[in-house]
Amino acid sequence: MSNITVVTKVDDFDGPFRIEYAGTLIDDNHAIYIDPDYNIAVMERVDFDGTEYVTSYGEPTIFDLTVEDLGFIDNIHNMSAIELLSKFIRKGDTQHATNR
Repeated sequence: MSNITVVTKVDDFDGPFRIEYAGTLIDDNHAIYIDPDYNIAVMERVDFDGTEYVTSYGEPTIFDLTVEDLGFIDNIHNMSAIELLSKFIRKGDTQHATNR
């Protein structure tokens, strides 16, 4: 895994623009990155265009999960699988699973 910048290129009413996210490459075509505007960690397909890793702007995502500690992405390489998964558990989510 290596740290990368994930880029989303969007064309909307105001014209084209780009958004850059701190991320980690999982394999040649998948990355986990942080969207600080929404406090989410996103895992999705990325494509290397020869210069940078580009996303499809959310479709299709493998997951997008609210996280409390956005800084985990900086330490992801040193985490065990359990430590990483624990970052995706919202600490305030105390409702019993059978009561949902």
